[in-house]
Amino acid sequence: MTGVQTCALPICTKPWLIEINASQGEIIDFSLLAGVLENTPLDIDLLLIKTGFEKYRSSHDPHDIYTRHGPGISPDVGVWLRRNRSIKMIGFDFISLSSYDHRELGRVAHRAFLAGASEQPILIIEDMHLAELKSNPKEVWVVPLRLTDGDGAPATVIALI
Repeated sequence: MTGVQTCALPICTKPWLIEINASQGEIIDFSLLAGVLENTPLDIDLLLIKTGFEKYRSSHDPHDIYTRHGPGISPDVGVWLRRNRSIKMIGFDFISLSSYDHRELGRVAHRAFLAGASEQPILIIEDMHLAELKSNPKEVWVVPLRLTDGDGAPATVIALI
């Protein structure tokens, strides 16, 4: 077939799940995660952060907590992961790496995770459903919708437990 592109399916064989509490608009920084991150295996390829914040996703809250006041992740987490782990991806159960309440810091965080042209990015999987995940999955498959010239895409994520 002409015009068909093939590519390797992103499969993570060393996923690691951590659970932390996150408040509205909170920035999850390295100081909050230091203990759990330093105790993760060196060879994890996917870090899943379960905060429970997804409980706001389907609520009919007039204050729009899930989309407007979700937590975010600090750039120092991306820097630490890049220097200390062989991670390919990070995923979490809130809407974006950037907290809407802290947009400029979110832009810096995206750059810290996605890196420059000379480095491998840590891919970001936002808005995951992690509520039913109780322990580290054995494997995680990430199947993105392939788009030309896109800088992000919807993905189907399958965890084998």
